[in-house]
Amino acid sequence: MNIEIDEAQPRSRARWLGVVLILVALAALVWQAWTSGFGDELPPASPSEAVGKTSLKDMLAGIDSAKLHAWAASSAALAAMPASAPLASDETEICGLGRVKADDSGQPKDMAPIRFAAQRARERLLSTLANSPDEVARAAGLLLMSAGRPQLSDETCDSADCARRAAPVNNNTAGRLRSDLVARDALASMALTTRSPRVYALAMNACQSHRKEGVCLQLSPEQWARLDPDNAVPWLYVAADAGDRREAPTAAEAFFRVSRAARSDTHWGALTGLVLAKLPSELPILDKVALAGEVLVIEAEALMPFVPASQYCSVAEVRDANRQQVCSAMAEVLVYKGSSLMDVALGTSIGQRAGWPTERLAALQDERDALLQLNDQSAPPQPWSCSGLVRTLNQLAEMGQHGELGAMRRALKQSPEPVAVLARKQREAAAVRVASAASGAASKP
Repeated sequence: MNIEIDEAQPRSRARWLGVVLILVALAALVWQAWTSGFGDELPPASPSEAVGKTSLKDMLAGIDSAKLHAWAASSAALAAMPASAPLASDETEICGLGRVKADDSGQPKDMAPIRFAAQRARERLLSTLANSPDEVARAAGLLLMSAGRPQLSDETCDSADCARRAAPVNNNTAGRLRSDLVARDALASMALTTRSPRVYALAMNACQSHRKEGVCLQLSPEQWARLDPDNAVPWLYVAADAGDRREAPTAAEAFFRVSRAARSDTHWGALTGLVLAKLPSELPILDKVALAGEVLVIEAEALMPFVPASQYCSVAEVRDANRQQVCSAMAEVLVYKGSSLMDVALGTSIGQRAGWPTERLAALQDERDALLQLNDQSAPPQPWSCSGLVRTLNQLAEMGQHGELGAMRRALKQSPEPVAVLARKQREAAAVRVASAASGAASKP
């Protein structure tokens, strides 16, 4: 058995999001990465941010979770409406706009209406976040501002009106970059005096590509770990930074703290959950989910420092008895106290190297394959249709109640098909895809 995950997973994860706009199966982001693998041959990735202590469950609890369910219920009538006629092979549906031309992947050829929907929601949201008494909400608004917004070029538009509306965005690049910088420095300044690990983590996200610039220069993973010492995630960043500085003892101490952590909580999706919870309920469902897609892209672009952990627990390194013991304990934390499938993926890979029994690894791989199959079976054929958007909001509400990994395992437990059957179907489908790809490659001149 060979369980590996791709060291380039954050970039491939974001690319996959760009193809499907991350809107229907939110967990598919990590599922794709889980099918790849972490090896030991690449240099460590630069340290960056994960979301801090406040969970999506906390953010969407009570009235916020009820709000998401209410949104879904209010759209149920739209979702149940039958199409006036079957869609053509080159068509798809956008809720509220009707049928549009689709590309080979099934996505709308003209994404401008969806981007404008996200922009409408974004403009409503930023003022709400800026005036919120909640420090985390204000920090989230600054992060969204620091990340900017996707540009719309004339090529993305099929109409003169679309091009006209995109022009002001394209002609204000310098002003936008300046605004991004101001927002980033404001968020970093907020982090310098905060006692909230959530705020600090959001600032680290904004600064991940600007660690040596402006106020970002004053932030450090060590301070984040002091604010959230029981969470393995900030200690992974401490270890990655120490590795960049070639401070092996500091890195080793940080990895030891990972192995003793009470949890490993990346809270992927928490920023998106906060955004949805703060949006006005009267906004169209298309606007809500379109903005959620952009925010999920921001979250997916935050690189996790999993590569240094994989390298620390490489096949060669775990031959040392002390290192093997620490790495096995790290794997236990990631697999059984983690909150995401990426935690389980890395933990399983390290556990394999640390000598976990074959039966244990096989059970984890069966669960992975079953979750993949369940995801494939539940993906809607028209993700931008009203029914597809309703399903997305329902998934967010489920995540709000049970967390990312908890919601996925809950769905697996409720499936009428057992894990073994789902896993077998996934492997058979994967074999067909591999054979088809090989046949296509062989037929090319």
